[in-house]
Amino acid sequence: MAENELSRLKKRRGLVKASLTRFKTFLDDYVHDRDYYVLKVRLERANLLLAEFEEVHMAIELAENANDDASRQLFEDSYYEAIARAQKQLDSGRNSVASTIDAQPNTDMQAMLTQLSNLTSNNSGIKLPTINLSKFDGKYEEWLSFEDTFNVLVHSNVKIQTVQQFNYLKSCLVGNAAHIIQSLTSTAENYEIAWNLLKERYSNKRIIIQNHVRALFDLQVVTKESSLGLSTLIDTALKHIHSLQALEQPVIGWDALLLHLISSKVDKKTQMEWEKSLDGSEIPTLE
Repeated sequence: MAENELSRLKKRRGLVKASLTRFKTFLDDYVHDRDYYVLKVRLERANLLLAEFEEVHMAIELAENANDDASRQLFEDSYYEAIARAQKQLDSGRNSVASTIDAQPNTDMQAMLTQLSNLTSNNSGIKLPTINLSKFDGKYEEWLSFEDTFNVLVHSNVKIQTVQQFNYLKSCLVGNAAHIIQSLTSTAENYEIAWNLLKERYSNKRIIIQNHVRALFDLQVVTKESSLGLSTLIDTALKHIHSLQALEQPVIGWDALLLHLISSKVDKKTQMEWEKSLDGSEIPTLE
């Protein structure tokens, strides 16, 4: 590998470390009433850092033909500690945030929108692209995320007129979800009807859990050695695992099952290397 390519990889690894450091600094300065919604956005990005670090760190080790397990362990310990702290903050604050929004929708919503606006601007004052509302196509496993985001940005925003909220809602729906409310005209009276129809259809915890579990069984197989393929596999699995944790499922006790599901989806050579890395007869943890 060329020297400049190795230098690029090390610089990229440094950027990943710096991202984790900034996330930990944010947690150190975290103020619940001010930063709750910003933390939700930051945590989605932070969840991807470990896979990104492992990909570039492995490439550096291969290039240098050397193992650097100490650096990997140090990053992993720091990563899991930060993710656990962030998740604890979100879990402990979910109920209080909901009650605060009900009690003071205007004040809290304006503060939240200001925070999200700050995320789209850098320190130099240059305006970055506006954050768009996500689309929802009727997948049960994506409903809770969509509901949370739409509720915060639109549904509970008293500065948006009801008929405008309906138009925002319609613009976000595609596929099966759009069909549910397609017969309703865009009027203020129909907005609550439309929103409640969607909640009645998709706020089904049993089906949401089943879909996340099914998605784990249906993970896409990585047919040949590929760092990108492995990263995608891990990121997809973790997304569904974290969602199941948020739905209060006992995922912490599923290590043997999850390891089998994930390892069965990788290529044969990677499976062999994985087996060689195991010591003793104990089942390793998912971590």
